[in-house]
Amino acid sequence: KFRGSIANSYKSIYAVQASRSHLDLDHDMGTGQFVEKNELKYSFDAAFAAESAAEMQFRNVRNNPHLKALLLESVSQDSQQEEITHISHRVEERVLFCIGSDSPVKKTMIEVSRHPFFDFIVYASIIAGSFILLTTPPHEDIPNNQAWVSYSLRMQLEWIFTGVFTFEFLCRVLSDGFLFTKHAYMHDPWNRIDLLVLGFAWIDLMQVLEGTKFAKVMRVARGLKPLRMVKRLRGLRVLIDALFLTLLPVAYVVFFLCCIMFVFAIVGMGMFANKMYKCTDVVFAAYPRGKLDCTNFYSTDVGVLMPRSWVRPEHHFDSIQSAFLTLVRVSTIKYVAVLYDIQDITETDQSPQREFSTGYSLFMVLYLIVGA
Repeated sequence: KFRGSIANSYKSIYAVQASRSHLDLDHDMGTGQFVEKNELKYSFDAAFAAESAAEMQFRNVRNNPHLKALLLESVSQDSQQEEITHISHRVEERVLFCIGSDSPVKKTMIEVSRHPFFDFIVYASIIAGSFILLTTPPHEDIPNNQAWVSYSLRMQLEWIFTGVFTFEFLCRVLSDGFLFTKHAYMHDPWNRIDLLVLGFAWIDLMQVLEGTKFAKVMRVARGLKPLRMVKRLRGLRVLIDALFLTLLPVAYVVFFLCCIMFVFAIVGMGMFANKMYKCTDVVFAAYPRGKLDCTNFYSTDVGVLMPRSWVRPEHHFDSIQSAFLTLVRVSTIKYVAVLYDIQDITETDQSPQREFSTGYSLFMVLYLIVGA
């Protein structure tokens, strides 16, 4: 190793010589002064062609004091680096601050967690638990909707499955650490989801929140159990990670759509606000009649006496909120009723007339092209 350090140091010396014809001064280690240097008589490539670099360095150290100083500094730095590396290797990670790498507990947990049969039990528990969750009715007293597995057997299986998942959690923690080790359990986001599902399962089994308003939340949390399978299927995990990575570009698209909807909502309010009203008695208050004529009572087709009223449809542009909701409805291709009502607009407080304002349909067509 010392010979290698000499060779590396000598390379740096000849790198300087490549840019200058020769070094002007040498450092005399005895007097501490710079003296005229003995010019090196051969090049670096020629020396390597004749003999090994290490032998060449040993022969020239005595004649070149500046090379000797450089070699001593290089060896000193290498020694310091070795000492730091040695100390870092001596500091071992301890799981839960008390279990070292030579602990039989840790070795046993590593062997168990890496055994194929252990993974098979975990997979079987996930699949069986998801099947039971799928076939369980929302309530036990619903007629003609009995569960495939009885309640008592289902509870026993839930205890078994939760115990398997808890044992798996302990194996992972005791083998890799929980939080402060390099490969800690909590460093993986999927492990955090797994731990969250496990916590919900224990709260549900122990019935800690039974009889409270949070009990329904715990029952809904059962639907997170199949997420354990995602953690173990690498392909599905990569797919979901990719979906999460697309959330930011999708957010940009949604923001752009909201800007377009805001513009069209403002324009729609200016064009159609308070103009989409009509009377419940369409025949009596037909155009050119309007709000002033929509009074008294009228008889329906089945002979029921009803009061006339001046009403507007569910979709309208009288406020920014309603305009947004109307445009959302149009964006989902449910625009026919909105398009008809817009084309029938006449004047404020006057009844609509069929295809009275067909030019307003251009507003809807333009929004369908740009926004929907």
